[in-house]
Amino acid sequence: MRYNTLVILAAVGLVGCGSVPKPEPAVRVVETKVPVPVACDSKLGQAPYFTDTKAAIEAAADFAARYQLLAANWALHYAWEAEQAAAIKGCSTP
Repeated sequence: MRYNTLVILAAVGLVGCGSVPKPEPAVRVVETKVPVPVACDSKLGQAPYFTDTKAAIEAAADFAARYQLLAANWALHYAWEAEQAAAIKGCSTP
């Protein structure tokens, strides 16, 4: 009787192991960054007209007039320089 019980327990154990559901394959998304070469557009366009030229500053009547000339084009100068820097950086990075 003891042998029958042992055989039954072994059979139940094996059946139990065979009925374990197989795990589903794991889906992984892997992001890979690959540098892509692009054509360099080195066209900076034509420089804007700046009114604070050397001649205009020297011809200004006083310090306040010189300051107004320089202050009027400050934003224009920095915008133009930022555009140039972006174009140069775009051409230099792979």
